[in-house]
Amino acid sequence: AKAGTGGAAGSAAHTPANAAHLLGDEALTRSDEAKLLRASAETQRTYRAALHAEPDDKSDFVKQLFHGAAVNEISYRDENGKECLQARDHSFEFLSLPVGDHAADLYYALDQFVTSDADFTTGSQYRTRAETCLWMKRLPSVLMFHEQRARYDKDAKQFVKLRAPLKFSKTIYMDRYLMGNKKETTEVRQRVKGLREQLQRVQSEADGITAYNGTPQSLVDALGAVLVGELAALRELKLDHNAFDGVLPWAHLANVTQLRVLTLSHNRLGGTLSSLVGELAA
Repeated sequence: AKAGTGGAAGSAAHTPANAAHLLGDEALTRSDEAKLLRASAETQRTYRAALHAEPDDKSDFVKQLFHGAAVNEISYRDENGKECLQARDHSFEFLSLPVGDHAADLYYALDQFVTSDADFTTGSQYRTRAETCLWMKRLPSVLMFHEQRARYDKDAKQFVKLRAPLKFSKTIYMDRYLMGNKKETTEVRQRVKGLREQLQRVQSEADGITAYNGTPQSLVDALGAVLVGELAALRELKLDHNAFDGVLPWAHLANVTQLRVLTLSHNRLGGTLSSLVGELAA
């Protein structure tokens, strides 16, 4: 990927053939081919210039092409509750992208790489939690990414390859990772963090309904299974004001011959009212 300090990087390879492979099955348009050819020619000119440069200048060419500059910030609270910040200059040749178990895009993986939290010990030996964040001061002309697709499986006692797809777009915007945009990016990340936590809570509540008590069956199905046995002599069953959806298992209710009161209001149940209800109330 070719990057610039303006904050955008184009996902282009050194040759059109390689680029076509990276872009997958998408057909290259004439405009795409022209852009790739220009990028390839520019890289080749820079490479030839580096080869013919004086020895003292070659390292500068390499740094300009592949080396970036960043600041690694560590923020934490000391034993007195005071907010502290440590900053260290950091150079890089590539950015590592952690790959998880599910499909993700480039920006999600980059966020996981540049931000993290871990146990931290201060100079006074006080142990606390610290947040680290990497801010780019200068992007290299050629920005390289390394996908971390190896994970150690403790049960199998060997490394396994993670095959979840990592999605790239043709143009990569690096603005949010630049030091100059630290204030705006931090505010947005805080909002995104809150939304993700809210999404996880909602997903957990949904899992409690669709996968009752860790089982692969829904809460409604689990209820029906219980009604067959232990609650066969139940006389009142009130299920109102819940988040149940789907169709109630009427066949299971047929076994509850002593049932006299059944309340299902304020749910999202579908289907038609079974004739068993009248038979149960008779």
